[in-house]
Amino acid sequence: MNTDTEHPISEANTQKDSRTKNNKSAQQWCLRLGKFFLLAVMLYFVGAAIIERVSGLDWHGLNIDFRFLPLALLFLISGRILMGIFYERLLYLLNSPVPRSVAMSVCWVAGIGKYVPGKVAILANSVYLLSFYKIRAAVAAIIPVLNNGMAVLISLLLASPLLFSSWTYGQIPFSRMGFVLLIIAGCVALWPPFFLGMINILLGLMKRPRITVRLTFGQMFFPLCIILGQCLLTGLSTWCMARAVAPLDAASILPIVSVNAMAGALGILALFAPAGIGVREGVFLVMLSQFVGEESAALLTICLRLLQIITDVLMAALGMAVFRVV
Repeated sequence: MNTDTEHPISEANTQKDSRTKNNKSAQQWCLRLGKFFLLAVMLYFVGAAIIERVSGLDWHGLNIDFRFLPLALLFLISGRILMGIFYERLLYLLNSPVPRSVAMSVCWVAGIGKYVPGKVAILANSVYLLSFYKIRAAVAAIIPVLNNGMAVLISLLLASPLLFSSWTYGQIPFSRMGFVLLIIAGCVALWPPFFLGMINILLGLMKRPRITVRLTFGQMFFPLCIILGQCLLTGLSTWCMARAVAPLDAASILPIVSVNAMAGALGILALFAPAGIGVREGVFLVMLSQFVGEESAALLTICLRLLQIITDVLMAALGMAVFRVV
């Protein structure tokens, strides 16, 4: 008799589990379609604007200063090296030290995952590569999350001077005091307990293990300096590319570094855009027009994307070569 009563209950539970799985699957597909739609819209409008402006470029009057091209590549590679040092330092602080060459290689190879939609591939790559060195998955997955989180905050702070420019102030209906409060909030967010708390909330939403290690400001100061240096170097790379296509003076370095920081931060935050494609280009297309003109800004935007891809491929290849040696 017990068998007869338990069978319908078991069957009902099975049907309930099946409906739950189907609902989750439908939600995931809707989320993917939403991301794809946003990406498609972004690429369409930004791509159309780039094509329109490039078509109006006076190619005969374009004088490219090739001396700044290797400098742009050098600065970008230097930024990738600093990112590798960041990985090594964070692994040490999380009680999972590895040789610096290994940490750098993991950073460069795993970084290719940012070209996969959703940006979760970076976490998966880090977990896979660090598993060969007996690093727990919970620790390996945290490193790129901390890296991106700190990079966004530092980049937004570097981009803050743009908020006080006459151009931005005329476009964004926001008070100067509001901008000041945003900057203060960004500085507070870098305080380790607050920052790690936000990261734990994010990890919880991603259904990932939370960070249990407590880090002081003194411990996080050097990683913060590394991220700051990385942002400055990538900004200098962008300025060198801009200087290659247009005559700029040294006074334009700081504002272009801010523009690059804003593009980088928004590219990371745009989870629907692999490697920030479309988002970064949109920021560059609008903001760099103030320095080099609309047509040259379109060409510069294309060159910056190509430079990023070339650098990522070169560093990933170098990381794979290091893995074969160590």
